[in-house]
Amino acid sequence: MNGTITGATVCPQNEWLALVLLVLYLTITVLILLNLLIAIFSNTYEMVNMESDLLWKFQRHRVVTDYIDKSVIPHPLAWIAYFVRVMRGKSSRTTADKSALCLLRSDLNTPVCRLESLEAGSMQELIKLSTDATN
Repeated sequence: MNGTITGATVCPQNEWLALVLLVLYLTITVLILLNLLIAIFSNTYEMVNMESDLLWKFQRHRVVTDYIDKSVIPHPLAWIAYFVRVMRGKSSRTTADKSALCLLRSDLNTPVCRLESLEAGSMQELIKLSTDATN
């Protein structure tokens, strides 16, 4: 009895079926995890793309509203245009005044009115996205 038990079966050392099943299991696992990684990256890309589009709309709106009241005359002579504007009684209006004028005139085809509607729609999208992100 040199360290062996009589009547016991020895575990097989070189079983090819176990190796094939292990390789198959690992291959399927890697494919599923890779597919999951691609899905997560795709979802992240879509979220970033949507947010960047919204930010672009807000920045575009800011640039356009900044240039609405600016004079087309070069800066050294711009004070003349402002003086003429004040003498005519057309001082610069705020964006809220312009949106009220859009509603009163019901002229929704002017650039200012279109920008106001763009801003309102973008703001609603931003609020919806921020509430969805917090939930």
